Amino acid sequence: MVHTKNNTSKKSYSFCILFLIVFIFPGTLWSQTGKPFIINWLPKEYGAKAQNWGVVQDKRGVMYFANSDGLLEYDGVTWRHQEFAENSFIRSLAIGADSNIYIGGKGELGYFMAANEMQKNTGLKNPFNRKYISLTKYLKPKDRDFTDVWRTCISSQYVFFQTKRRLFRYAPSQTANSNHDSVCHNCMYAWTTDERFGGLSVVNNHIYTTITHKGLMEIKGDSIMPLPGGEKIENGFTFIVPYNDTAGSKKIL
Repeated sequence: MVHTKNNTSKKSYSFCILFLIVFIFPGTLWSQTGKPFIINWLPKEYGAKAQNWGVVQDKRGVMYFANSDGLLEYDGVTWRHQEFAENSFIRSLAIGADSNIYIGGKGELGYFMAANEMQKNTGLKNPFNRKYISLTKYLKPKDRDFTDVWRTCISSQYVFFQTKRRLFRYAPSQTANSNHDSVCHNCMYAWTTDERFGGLSVVNNHIYTTITHKGLMEIKGDSIMPLPGGEKIENGFTFIVPYNDTAGSKKIL
């Protein structure tokens, strides 16, 4: 009888240990089984609205987010929020070789550049200070009638901004610095369609877009040229990526 009672006690003790591991300390169990390391931030924690439309990362590893309330910046420790107008809605963004953050908003396009301002009391430059330069002012008045800038892409020479009926090309100036804006002499070029631009992507320094009822097209110089078979993609695309087939030919997907 004593032997049976001891077995029963051992079984009860083992069950209690199992219960504690599974239900009281689930985090410990999950971490041992490969639970992904994911952190979620609420809008009140990063100080902006809930909708984020795009994200890029610079050479330092700093992350930038296109937010409905402006530009969000996160260096792994601190969140920073930068606005540029009363309506600082940012729909798309991209980082240039000049480290400028090019953005497309609602009826607005431009870029944030490093301000290189000295920090108070230290005499050191603050690497996170930026000022906003609007490019909308360089557009012809007839080309300023647009709303959302859905895509912002960068090639080796230009920055492209895509809206519903207009597509813009900006040629960055080598003279721009933290003290003054670039001098824009024909730096902006615009294409217009009566249909709709349905995407924008840069692959291997080729710039692609679509126009409704015409399909996939490539921007070459000041022209937008149709591509063979491009009519199959007349409704637009979300993104395009490079692809090398078995013969080594460069293609796109």
